[in-house]
Amino acid sequence: MNEKILRSRAKSVRANDENGQHVVSGVIPYNSISEEMWLGYADASREKLQAGCFADWISNNDVYANYAHDETLILGNTKSGTLTLDDKDDGLHFLLALGESDVAKRCFDTIKRGDCETLSFEFTPREWTIKDDICILQKADLMAISLCVINPAYSETESQTIRSKRSTMDEKKIDELSAKIDVLCENVSKLIDAMAKQPPADENRDGEDDETKAEAEAEKELEALEKELEEELKDAEEEKKENKNE
Repeated sequence: MNEKILRSRAKSVRANDENGQHVVSGVIPYNSISEEMWLGYADASREKLQAGCFADWISNNDVYANYAHDETLILGNTKSGTLTLDDKDDGLHFLLALGESDVAKRCFDTIKRGDCETLSFEFTPREWTIKDDICILQKADLMAISLCVINPAYSETESQTIRSKRSTMDEKKIDELSAKIDVLCENVSKLIDAMAKQPPADENRDGEDDETKAEAEAEKELEALEKELEEELKDAEEEKKENKNE
């Protein structure tokens, strides 16, 4: 799976002055079970990060820190040393040394005042297990840490919970429509087989007319259901794009 997943953790960052240097620190906690939400990659409703799940990736790859999920507003990275990561038993700790740019100053002031203490991180899941409806993430590629995220894409907040539930409802509705179409197609097939076994037209003209009408009505119903399914699939795809972009 190569799809990037976003998560957030409230009250996970703080800002301080160290020897005249503006720094931001925080932690991505391990072994903490999330609230119910749509995970986006596994058939479970809650998630737990296993200790060391990012270890392989961060030891061989660069990890970025950015502002509000904007990849063009880079605050630091591990390659340059402005972002340092410390993988401990309780979580992945980070320390970010901010520069003098306007966005860096804005980030520091926002966190320092307590206006936004949410940490968001972007990862690609690689290995996981599911137990008791909890997805235990065992291995993942950590792509970026994002600060000052007001409305994280997959946060444990009310707004995201509502979007997740709506997505689940859409999927269920699509499954129901698909089942209806399968049944209707089967009925049409049986009807066609029955028509093939009917006597010649001049021997059963009335019966043929009835069968023709039934076939036409069945085909009309099938077309209506297919159109409804296409609209539901389109809405679900748009919903998925919205969740990715936020």
